Amino acid sequence: MSVPVYQPATLTGEEIQQLLEALATDRLQALCGLALATGARLGELLGLQWAEVDWEAPAIQNRCTLVRSRNSQPVFGLRRIRFRDLRHATGSHLVASGADVAKADTLVRRLA
Repeated sequence: MSVPVYQPATLTGEEIQQLLEALATDRLQALCGLALATGARLGELLGLQWAEVDWEAPAIQNRCTLVRSRNSQPVFGLRRIRFRDLRHATGSHLVASGADVAKADTLVRRLA
C-alpha cells in the first residue's frame, strides 16, 4: 500500500486576501500574517520571544522552535490548507513577484 504524498497548496493572491479578511477579528490574524510575511514555520512563530525581535532593523532572530503535530483544519469556509502551506505560499509569491529563486529560498529559510 502506498502512502499519498502531500503536495503543498499554493494560495493565490486572492485566497491570501480572503484568508486575512476572514481572520480580521480573529486572534490568529497576527500569527498567519507573520507566517505569510516571513515564511516561518508554525513552531518557529510559536517559539518566538519578544527579545528576538529587532524593531530597528527590522529583523527576527529565532532561537526556539516548538514542535507539535496537528492535522489541517478548514478556516472560515476556505479550502482546506495546512499552516505550513502559508510558508510555501510566501516563497511562491516572492518568485511570482520577480524575486530570484535563490533569494526567495534564503528569505523563507532564514528563520530555520
